[in-house]
Amino acid sequence: MAILKRMKRWLFSADALRHAVLLAVMTLVIVEPAYAQDLSGLQKMLDNIVKALTGGIGRSIAILGVVGLGLMMIIGRLNWIVFIMILAGIAIVFSAAAIVDGMGAGG
Repeated sequence: MAILKRMKRWLFSADALRHAVLLAVMTLVIVEPAYAQDLSGLQKMLDNIVKALTGGIGRSIAILGVVGLGLMMIIGRLNWIVFIMILAGIAIVFSAAAIVDGMGAGG
């Protein structure tokens, strides 16, 4: 029991904090990234998602959205906020690459 009390007292002391900080700094200084670490697979996956959303699939979804708006107009249930949001969403999706490139974040 005495050992547990001493251990608990040491864990919450300033020495333990200093040791933890020193260990964290040493770990950050010594560790090097692995040479096998390559994010090209992740980039390809994200590029495929972007191509799908801005390519044929995205175009089909946008067409369905506009068709839905037309049907809502025909039956008199068009909410103008929904109308504006759908058209703005279509515009943002298809101009997203230009927006990002304009911000200077493009690769």
